Amino acid sequence: MSHSPTQGPRAPGVQVFTQIEKRWLREQIFHAVDLAGVDLTAADLRDSRFEGVSLRGSDFRAADLRGVQFIDCDLRGAWFGEALLGANHFQGSCLAGAVGLSEEQAGYIRMRGGSFSDPGDPSPAA
Repeated sequence: MSHSPTQGPRAPGVQVFTQIEKRWLREQIFHAVDLAGVDLTAADLRDSRFEGVSLRGSDFRAADLRGVQFIDCDLRGAWFGEALLGANHFQGSCLAGAVGLSEEQAGYIRMRGGSFSDPGDPSPAA
């Protein structure tokens, strides 16, 4: 599976937060909500916690994700180009088809509990 940082064409994400609001998302807790396809580009999400959240296909390009905890989240097909990672947790979270991650970042995510295997895919874990 490739996790290349290619920045190919992408449909705009769902605009839930304004650019100003995205600067104020630090240290928030999101629990069991559907944020699939949401535009979180350049968001400051430092030290936030996502628990059981659907973020499938969401756009995290250039977002500050340092200290973010993704616990049992659906991150399939999410876009991570230029996102900042560090001190993260991905326990029980699926990132199958995630885009914009380097091999090093993908390895880091695996070490922090994330998986790139789709639960519906019978092939062995990547």
